Amino acid sequence: MKPYRLRNAWMFIFFICILMIFNTMGMSGCMKKNNTTKVRLNINTAALLYMQEKYGEKFEYYKPYGNSMSGTHSLLVRCASLPDQDILVSIENYRRENKVFLDNYLAVKYREETIEFFMDCARRVFGEAKIHYDVAYEALSPDLSTTATLNEFLSDRRVSFVVMVEIKESDFTSEEQAEQLAELIATTGRSFYLTVVIVSDREYGSFNRESLNEHVSLRSFIHCAKITNFNNNFETRWLGKE
Repeated sequence: MKPYRLRNAWMFIFFICILMIFNTMGMSGCMKKNNTTKVRLNINTAALLYMQEKYGEKFEYYKPYGNSMSGTHSLLVRCASLPDQDILVSIENYRRENKVFLDNYLAVKYREETIEFFMDCARRVFGEAKIHYDVAYEALSPDLSTTATLNEFLSDRRVSFVVMVEIKESDFTSEEQAEQLAELIATTGRSFYLTVVIVSDREYGSFNRESLNEHVSLRSFIHCAKITNFNNNFETRWLGKE
């Protein structure tokens, strides 16, 4: 065989080998993607079954939440007893046999009662207040019973409360009031992030959670305290105005 024909033959074989390698890689990538999708579909079904068996009612998949890169797969579900409310379900070790299913159903169920608890604490100190609180997309303790009372839920230490309390300037008399409020909330035994925002009487009641947060970030408040509590260790910081 002539040299140039031999060279062409080897180039053809090399070209075929490259095509086979890329084809194999492509198939592998597709298979991996399909397997990942299948795992997520299966785990979503398992999550719905877990919720149904745990709470005795039908749940429907709503949408994904977060990502599954950490080994925990999360999704949001809904049910008829809590209409239009997003309920978090998290599955730890979702690719393994020792999966752990967790949820925040009780946090959603007791949302209004939790706000009332904060309101009661604030009224005892200030007389009047606006509470800005949303349920955290974090799973509660697996030890919490499905029939847990409000007090049992409030005492669950797995998830910290994050709450903002809006106060009228005319109801604010001393910095000690914010600390008194923190001590009342701490009776639950749960850690929390508390922001007490003192606004003018004219502005009071005109904020939602987002606009009040922006008000704080712009330092447009009269006074503002940020109080954290972890294991009954309080830290209070009064923000200065620009």
